[in-house]
Amino acid sequence: MTTLQEARSETNTLFHTAWGGVGSEITPIFWDNIPGDGEEPDEYVIAQFQSSAGEIQALGPTEFVQRGIFIAQIFTPSDKGSLRNDTLVQTAINAFQSAPPGSVRYLNPSIIHVGNDGKFFQTNISVEFEYRHFV
Repeated sequence: MTTLQEARSETNTLFHTAWGGVGSEITPIFWDNIPGDGEEPDEYVIAQFQSSAGEIQALGPTEFVQRGIFIAQIFTPSDKGSLRNDTLVQTAINAFQSAPPGSVRYLNPSIIHVGNDGKFFQTNISVEFEYRHFV
């Protein structure tokens, strides 16, 4: 049985561990449930874990499949070209495509290029997830 808190922790840890291997300087992660310090770095990522209500999968001991989506919004300087952004996007996608078996299953990663917005070039990645919960 996996709880919402365990699924969030497993997913965020997976992403954070993969993110630590990007270049000599680690691009800061701003988590959806932790306030930032107010300073805007040169590049950064906003990570969000969004879960939905579950659906019943079996009779007897009630089994729910909980689904949701993990979103990472990646911001790099717009005047640096796409190479750095592409590197960070690939790192984010690889985190989930190469995830070891665990209690959370990751599905259908996608990349959405938002583009330039003044100072930053933005690309979002999203990954669906699911885990089982018994009541």
